[in-house]
Amino acid sequence: ERKKKMKFLILLCLLLNVIVSIQCVNMKANDPSLALSVMHTNYFNSHTGSWEGDIKIESWQEAHVMYTYLLFQQYKIDTNISVKITVENVYSKHANDDVFESMDTSMDVVWWAFAWATAGEVFSEFKYTQKAINIYNILLDDYYDFSTGYCGKGVWKDKSNANYKPVDANFMVLALTSKLYALTRDNSFQKAASDMIDFINEHHLISSGLTNLAFDTLQVSPGVCDVAYTENPKLISQSALLAGLGNALIYNGGLKTMNCNTKIKKKMNYHQKKLDHLPYEDKMIRKISKLINPKHTDDMSPCEMGANLKELIKLNLNQIRYQYVKEGILAQSCDATRCGADRASSKGFYIAETGKLLNLIGEQRSPMEEVIHTSANSLSKYVKYNSYGSVWYKQSTDFSPASQASAINLLVMAQVL
Repeated sequence: ERKKKMKFLILLCLLLNVIVSIQCVNMKANDPSLALSVMHTNYFNSHTGSWEGDIKIESWQEAHVMYTYLLFQQYKIDTNISVKITVENVYSKHANDDVFESMDTSMDVVWWAFAWATAGEVFSEFKYTQKAINIYNILLDDYYDFSTGYCGKGVWKDKSNANYKPVDANFMVLALTSKLYALTRDNSFQKAASDMIDFINEHHLISSGLTNLAFDTLQVSPGVCDVAYTENPKLISQSALLAGLGNALIYNGGLKTMNCNTKIKKKMNYHQKKLDHLPYEDKMIRKISKLINPKHTDDMSPCEMGANLKELIKLNLNQIRYQYVKEGILAQSCDATRCGADRASSKGFYIAETGKLLNLIGEQRSPMEEVIHTSANSLSKYVKYNSYGSVWYKQSTDFSPASQASAINLLVMAQVL
C-alpha cells in the first residue's frame, strides 16, 4: 500500500512538472525576443550573411528578414541577439554591389534598398544609407522605364521589360524614395517620390470607391495599359500600398497633420520623436492626400487634411479586415493548402507597417489593433519549439525564415501596441 502511494505521488509530481513546463512555454510563446533568437540560431549563416532553411526564400524575403531584426532596434526591444553585429555581418557580405546587379526582379532590388535605408535610419549610420542609394541606382539603371509616352514611367518586373509592371514593387519605390529623402534631404529623392505618386495616380493603381485597395499588376502590351488583379487582391500588394503611402506621409512631415487633435497613445519613443520633427512638406502631403481622396481641395487646412487622411487610412485597414481576417485572425486564402514564403513575408510586413501607422498617428482601440492582438494570441497556441509556420490560426507544416520573421513582426507589434 505504501509503494502504491509513493508511485501515485511520483506520478503526480511528474504531471505537475509537465503542466508547469507547458505553462512556461506558453508564457514565452509570445516573446518576440525568444522568437528572434530561435530564427537566428536555426537559420542565420554567418559565413554567407544569409538566412537559409529547408524552404528556399527569395532575395526580397531575406531583406524582409533583416528588416525584422531592425524592428528590435527601432522599438528598443531587448534581445539576446546583437542586431548591430548581424547587420554588420550582412553588410560585409554585400560589400560588392554586384550581388544586387545579379538579382532576378525589381522587387528583390527595391526591398534590399529599403532594408538598408531602414538600417541607416535606426542606427544613424550613413554607410547603410549609402548602400541603399547604390542599390537604388541599380534599380534605376536596370528596371526603371524612363519613357514618357504611353504607359511610361515606373519599374518593370524584370530586366526583360516584357509585359508588366508589378504594383507592389512600384509602391515600395515610393516608400524607399520617401525614406531616402528624409535621411539625406536630397531633393532628387523627393522628386522621385513625387513622380511615383503621379505614376500611381495616372494609371489608377489604387482601386476607386471606398476600398482604396491596390491592384496587383499594370499589364503592358501594344495598345494595352491596364491594371488587373492576378487574383482577389493579394496581401503583398496591400502591404506595399500601406508602406508606400504610409512612408510618404510620415517622411514628409505628415504626422503633424494627422496628430493635430490627437494625443499619442503612449509616450513617444526615440524613433517617433525623430519622425515627428521632420519638416512639414505641404506640397507633397497635398499630393498624397489627393491620390487617396480626389475630393481633397487645395483650400483645406493641414489639420483638416490630416483628419481626412486618418479616416481614409482607417477605411483601408477596415477593408483589409473584411478581405483577410478570419475569426479575428489575419489569414490568406492559401492558408487552406500551403502558402509560399512570399505570402508569409507579405503578411508580416503588412502587420509591421500597420502597427507603425497606428502607433504613430495615435489611433486608439482600432479594429486592426484588435486583429494584431487576437492573431498573436492565436499564434501562441501553435508554436512548435519556438518556431512559427505561415498560418496563424492552426498548426502549420511550413517553417522557414520567412514564416518565422512574419510571426516576429506580429509579436513585436503586439508588444508595441
